[in-house]
Amino acid sequence: MINIMKLIDKFVALTLKTSFVMALLAGAVSCEDTGNVEVETPAPRLISIVPGTGYVGCTAIISGEYFSEIPEENIVTVDGTEVPVETAARNRLTLTMPQHELGDVKVAVTVNGQKAPTVLDFTYAELPEFVVNVAGINPQSGYAGDEIVITGENFDLNPDNNRVTFGGVEAEVVKATRNSLRVIAPEHERGRVEVTVAVDGKTSSTYFTYVELMIESVSPASGAEGVEVTIRGEGFSDVPAENNVTINGVAAAVKSSSMNELVVIVPDNPEGTYPFVITVGERTVTGGEFSYSGCWRVETVLGVPSGVTGNVEGTGTAARLWFAQDIVLKQDGNYMLTLRNKDHGIYQMTGDYTFTKLVNNSGNALLNGAHPWGADIDSKGTLYFTAKATGKLLAYASDGTLSEYAVSDLTITGMNPMDVQIDNEDNIYLLLRGNSAAGNGKVVRIKDGTVLETYDLSSMNTYETLLLSHDETRLFLFSSASANIRMIDLSTGENTVIAGTGTKYTNASTYTDGTPGNPLTATMNLTEGAVCTEDGTIYFSDIQGVVREFRPGPGGDYTTGTITTIAGKAYETSPKDGLGTNARFKYPNGMCLGPDGKTIYMLDGNDNSTLRKIYYR
Repeated sequence: MINIMKLIDKFVALTLKTSFVMALLAGAVSCEDTGNVEVETPAPRLISIVPGTGYVGCTAIISGEYFSEIPEENIVTVDGTEVPVETAARNRLTLTMPQHELGDVKVAVTVNGQKAPTVLDFTYAELPEFVVNVAGINPQSGYAGDEIVITGENFDLNPDNNRVTFGGVEAEVVKATRNSLRVIAPEHERGRVEVTVAVDGKTSSTYFTYVELMIESVSPASGAEGVEVTIRGEGFSDVPAENNVTINGVAAAVKSSSMNELVVIVPDNPEGTYPFVITVGERTVTGGEFSYSGCWRVETVLGVPSGVTGNVEGTGTAARLWFAQDIVLKQDGNYMLTLRNKDHGIYQMTGDYTFTKLVNNSGNALLNGAHPWGADIDSKGTLYFTAKATGKLLAYASDGTLSEYAVSDLTITGMNPMDVQIDNEDNIYLLLRGNSAAGNGKVVRIKDGTVLETYDLSSMNTYETLLLSHDETRLFLFSSASANIRMIDLSTGENTVIAGTGTKYTNASTYTDGTPGNPLTATMNLTEGAVCTEDGTIYFSDIQGVVREFRPGPGGDYTTGTITTIAGKAYETSPKDGLGTNARFKYPNGMCLGPDGKTIYMLDGNDNSTLRKIYYR
């Protein structure tokens, strides 16, 4: 059939061409003939009708060829009944299927009197039941006045013909398509409501939750700046930047957010308890509480942990410290530092962290290879420090004079002088570590070049650091070999171990502060710096990257005291400033207290050392 139709088409086309040529020739022969040339239009050809099965009132499209572009010139009949053509093109006709009983019908087409040689088959079927279907709602929760999108099918194109209610309250429909409605959520109390869409008596529904901007809980409820706090509640934005959170008027960074939860980073604030204030859009709520309980803070104030070999004078991070060992507070509020290795010198640091040289081994034989170590200062401003490598006790006077401090009837050379402490009466306590693992160390009390008292440390292994209590009634000694802290009562001479298991910890898993109230359960390593505050609390460094607190028990009893790590983490030694145990140290060394008696200054590192400020706020 298809081949025959193609032959017919070719024949019609050839006939048209022949007729056209003959007409031209006729016009050429008779120059006086000015009449119009008539060309015969071929009969329409039908290809298909879509849909092939439909119902009364449905739109049908007839595809084919040689239709007229003028709708009225195309005559379409359905089983002999003429049906108006609504739109027409050369290859397509659109019409609405008329009333007819169910079953098969024939569709015929005539154009300008020429009837299509074939007809099309169409089947009338039952009209499908009209159904409104709501598929979803976005957002699923929100406030009165929010624009809500309802998706589904068979909505009316006229917004007014779609009746939408939220919990029985009618909503304004601002835009409608067959598959979506944009509506304004009406006023309603908080909670979950049914949203119903009605079109021509047909309904479908979904659910929407009215929310309220509110704070239900805050966790944790105390800490310091930098703490991550989870705020649970309702009405927050899923977009973090759309939630404005402040505490005591200071903005808190929003890390993540959802409708019911915010995770924020608490900003810096003075100690106290403050509520959170959250603004989302035009809504603001105040609630929850966060208490700034204070914490230990670590800041680098002098030097950097890399970059230069040797000491460089300068201020703050512009300065460089090389093997800084100990630091002492002067009466004028400035500080003196001992620096071992290379230039073996004594340096000064002012209150604004300016680092300058006082004296070093350049032209000073006493400092050649001396390795200045532990130090303290007397009431006249003279710095006494041990020359560990050369076995001397040296003195640097306020006028800049450097000399050896001679002590009668005392052998210092070969005894590894390690540390010095000086009391208010200018008694010098000198720690001699000793020269063997068996231990022949001792502490001697000296005044005016004479030994007044000796505290024997024989058979007690080696002690590195010496600390005088704030009330000057006790000495504390920190051992590396014995892994403990020893206390000497200066009034009775009693010498006892007050902390440490006696076994040195060797890795992070064997590091412990022990049981509160039982300092003998704590493990120790090497301590090279310690201070004692007015209330008797001891702070001491540990070369494996931590600073620890030793707080005495009731009545100032250290045997019932508690050891706590306040900053750093054992065996994590990449320097980093921060809060408490989030900070990191390289190699904690000597310590001193600032003028306030609370701030700790601690030298950290070996080759490229820094000065770390450790304070509680």
